[in-house]
Amino acid sequence: MVTLYTKLNFSILILYLISGQFTFIHDASAMSDSCVITGPTVVTTSQVIAYVTSLSNVNWEMYSYDGSQAQLVNSNLDTLILNTGPTLGKYTVYTLSDPQKEVLCSLNVNVEAALPVEISSFTSGVSGRNLTLNWTTLMEQNNSGFQIERSVVNDIWYSLGFVKGGGTINSPVSYSYEDKNLSSGRYKYRLKQIDLNGSYRNFELPDYVIIGIPEKYALHQNYPNPFNPSTQINYDIAVSGNVKITVYDISGKVISTLVNGFKPAGFHTVNFDGDDLAGGIYFCKMESGNFILVRKMMLLK
Repeated sequence: MVTLYTKLNFSILILYLISGQFTFIHDASAMSDSCVITGPTVVTTSQVIAYVTSLSNVNWEMYSYDGSQAQLVNSNLDTLILNTGPTLGKYTVYTLSDPQKEVLCSLNVNVEAALPVEISSFTSGVSGRNLTLNWTTLMEQNNSGFQIERSVVNDIWYSLGFVKGGGTINSPVSYSYEDKNLSSGRYKYRLKQIDLNGSYRNFELPDYVIIGIPEKYALHQNYPNPFNPSTQINYDIAVSGNVKITVYDISGKVISTLVNGFKPAGFHTVNFDGDDLAGGIYFCKMESGNFILVRKMMLLK
């Protein structure tokens, strides 16, 4: 641990004691115009940071306005390696001349508390109408897990699922979540990271996710199949137009017309309920323009 050099040239740096706090006042005209310190001005606790100056062979110091100290891990020529340690507050990083110990340049740094969970990346990938969210944490403290949320309009968020967290861990952890069978459109996603004590914070995906228009027509196999009593039928429309989806029994009798009208190009879903039907084989037929396809379904009772 280090403190400010006591041999600083007081024509350059004057130390005042005001209300129990130290305030530094610099004579800017005496500081080197060619000396610039490069590095982050906001850091979190227990973070190792590198600062670089445009000069070489300088001496480094760091001091807090409230009298706290920071640990200088290593300094060499034009580079300072700093461990911010556990102390929050405002610091100033200095470069000093030798042997006069005059302040050549300085940089104000604010040390903030580290988040209980630090996320290093949060991305998405789209395949057809399915989306995969991927995120990585650098460290976790008392992390219960992540609630996955989606918004379509007006920032109204809906919960999709929950991914269990790692509790407390000081090494990177990667997570993923898949959102399937989305309709064409634009979506927003966020993670609600929840601590073991119930407190939470949100991490929002930076950009919208866009589910586009399919390249060709398709009637997908219903899921689940066999089913009891209901099942989901996904279908793709390449060009906006009239669509008809009909369910027949094994004798060819029409049981239900699920869709009959104009549909925009995109990915669509319709549900079929066989609660009032007898168990057996049924057929689902889709017609749109020149496209016709039939799928076999099995209802178990």
